[in-house]
Formats: sequence, structure tokens, C-alpha cells
Amino acid sequence: MLVKLKEAQKIDGAQLDEQGRMVAKSSFIFRDILINPEHIVSINEDESRGSQKLSRVETTRGVFTVLGTPSEVQELLSVGKTKKVLRD
Repeated sequence: MLVKLKEAQKIDGAQLDEQGRMVAKSSFIFRDILINPEHIVSINEDESRGSQKLSRVETTRGVFTVLGTPSEVQELLSVGKTKKVLRD
């Protein structure tokens, strides 16, 4: 089963400030990405993004930056999975 997440892609650019100086500017665009949860190796918080809550999802096929905290991403990945109760 594939799970849809929002991938964050950083766009770097430059613009002039009030004094006419060239200043670096970064922004993000978000697009849908489908990931197979069985291929995920790890999910880590991406601390380098400031106000956006992003996570780095490492899979057997590559690393993706997605929207949400690691716990939010984990919750999205576990939707639809049935839990089994083990008894003695």
C-alpha cells in the first residue's frame, strides 16, 4: 500500500532589499509523493528549516524531505494498518 505525503522542495533565489543589496532568499514548494512504508529505513526531524515542521524520510530508494514532524509522518504511515492483540 502506498501512502501520500507532501514532499518539500527548497527553491533558492536572490532578491534586492531596501538598500539595493542582493540578498539570498529561500522558499519551498510542496508536491504529492507516494511512498511505500515497507521501504522506509528512518524518519528524522529536519532542523534546518526554521518555521516549517519538516522531516527527512530515508528509504531504500533515497531520502525525501516531507511536511510534518516525525510523529505526524509516522501516524500517516500507520493509517489503515490493523493492530493485532497478542494473547498468551
